[in-house]
Amino acid sequence: MKQLIINADDFGINSSANNAISDLFLKGAISSATLMTTMGSSSLEAIDLAKKHNIPVGLHLNLTLNNNKYKNRKSFEMAYIFGRVKKGYIIEELSRQFSFLIDHGIKPTHIDSHQHIHTWPGIFKIVAKF
Repeated sequence: MKQLIINADDFGINSSANNAISDLFLKGAISSATLMTTMGSSSLEAIDLAKKHNIPVGLHLNLTLNNNKYKNRKSFEMAYIFGRVKKGYIIEELSRQFSFLIDHGIKPTHIDSHQHIHTWPGIFKIVAKF
């Protein structure tokens, strides 16, 4: 039996995305979501909605938006291209964001990343090993 999984990312980015993702799940249009943990009250709102509606949630690893070190994709990209993003930083950030979900009662079912950063050479190996 084949199963189609439709995942909505950016859960936690803002209230309007949170409400849309929650509504889509309740309507059966998506089967899961991945949650950004670095968006303050929007992240906490998404966690509450996930718990309330039993939405399967994964981690939407975020290294490029509202991040404590890189303000946007361009700043992360430039640092990465010039070798200034250390493996230890990525491991630490992945662990911190994963632990945030665990600490808030969410057991992540999967991992992807904001702007597909997990597919970049070097980063993919770290995420896959994690």
